[in-house]
Amino acid sequence: IILPVLEDLQIHTIDTLIVTHEDFDHSGGKEELSEKIKINQIVEDSNEEIKVNYTFYSLLPERNIKDENDSSIVSYFQYDTCSFLWMGDASISIENQLLQRYDLDVDVLKLGHHGSRTSSSFHFLEKIDPTLGIISVGKDNKYNHPSSKVISNAHLLGIDLLMTKEEGMIHIFTLKKFTFFVTATGLFGMI
Repeated sequence: IILPVLEDLQIHTIDTLIVTHEDFDHSGGKEELSEKIKINQIVEDSNEEIKVNYTFYSLLPERNIKDENDSSIVSYFQYDTCSFLWMGDASISIENQLLQRYDLDVDVLKLGHHGSRTSSSFHFLEKIDPTLGIISVGKDNKYNHPSSKVISNAHLLGIDLLMTKEEGMIHIFTLKKFTFFVTATGLFGMI
């Protein structure tokens, strides 16, 4: 799925590939991708340094975890004037630990665990107050993700949502301090 998109965008090198954790839906394409395209750095542990030329943090390298999902690398980064928080499959427990430790300014949130009810609590969404939430989720998935409660909470808080099961690929890009998104279905907007 990823390789044809990169080829279409004429991307021949990946600076840094972050594998949030070992669940197959997060790590399954790593070997094939690395055989087909040059990857300068593969990060699989939250203690590894991320080698990029913009502000990037792997949050909570030390944390209390309940299961494999809670070991997900949680990424916070800023590019131009936009700030991003990528949650992997981290649960509400990890969200609470983040809130206790950091004061995060977030424009774009990739919701945890595909929008399931185990992540993206109302309290967390309210505190970080993103403008846009992205839910990476397959159409007609067997887990029935995302949770209707998570979607309802986001709407109550005025967070716009984009879901890959409805929009396909979501491409976020910046141009002279402005941040835009475009989806595979042709939806276009400014963040």
